[in-house]
Amino acid sequence: MESRTFPGYEDYYIEQFDNTSRWFYSLYPAWGDAEDYLNPGAEFEGTRLLIIDGDGRFFEPLSKKKNVFIDKPVYSALSGTIGLLSFDYGRGLIEMYEYKPGEKEAVILTSLPLEKGGDLINLRIEKEPFTLAKTEIHACLVRFIYPFEKTFELEKNETLFCLDGGRFITSKWIEDPVYREEIITRDLSDGKIISRERGHITEMPDGTVWKTVR
Repeated sequence: MESRTFPGYEDYYIEQFDNTSRWFYSLYPAWGDAEDYLNPGAEFEGTRLLIIDGDGRFFEPLSKKKNVFIDKPVYSALSGTIGLLSFDYGRGLIEMYEYKPGEKEAVILTSLPLEKGGDLINLRIEKEPFTLAKTEIHACLVRFIYPFEKTFELEKNETLFCLDGGRFITSKWIEDPVYREEIITRDLSDGKIISRERGHITEMPDGTVWKTVR
């Protein structure tokens, strides 16, 4: 077995993106979520993000900064780029970036007040294209924040899965008492249901979405 050693990265656990075998990433610290550091006056060393290719090259598209948390990156098989989301608690900003693998730096897409994200729970980058959205599970809402602003009501236990042109697809779980899941497709203009199917939805390595239905 061939073995390669990369000194200086003993704290970094390398993870593969969901839909590419070419690119990998590592975050340090690797624990916690954006909402965990929202306490006023709290000090945070900052997250360091590394993007790694299959040849063992390491890239750092965002510089590590004090009190800045970087969320798990998202790879788009459609564009071949990576979506990045950072939370700057010192400046009170949410910043969203797009990174072309192999480049020196990421390109900023938007900078928003931290308050736009509310409690920051379930605030993340969705696809396609890269879209900042938040599922309010207890309120049964989905909020699209960037590049457009819209809010729609959802059903209980329904969460956003992906965007699909002028539609968005959600997944809903039901237990009454037998557990099952539904795939719901909604119109992005008004949130109305277009279709409902019993089954499961999965994003495949090439970026296509597979639905296993009855």
